[in-house]
Amino acid sequence: MVTPATEYRGHMLRAYSEKIFPTHHDPYASGRKKFSSVVLIDTIPSDGARSRRFATPISDAWPERSSDAIDLAIRYGKRIVDGEVQATQL
Repeated sequence: MVTPATEYRGHMLRAYSEKIFPTHHDPYASGRKKFSSVVLIDTIPSDGARSRRFATPISDAWPERSSDAIDLAIRYGKRIVDGEVQATQL
């Protein structure tokens, strides 16, 4: 699996998503898929410290595709880097 990454203002933003509904172990669950996402922020060049990880908040509805959840996480990471959002690390 490839982790999507982008460079933004001296930071490397990487994002990944996880299917939260229906769960992987329940093949008979009905309903739309729902995904959550996390963004990892590193400085470039890396200072040797751990990456900062942030869960993407969901305001309206959970994304139904993994790619949408990842796009949401990257946009959220850019807002964190720009200082628009005061996020709590995981």
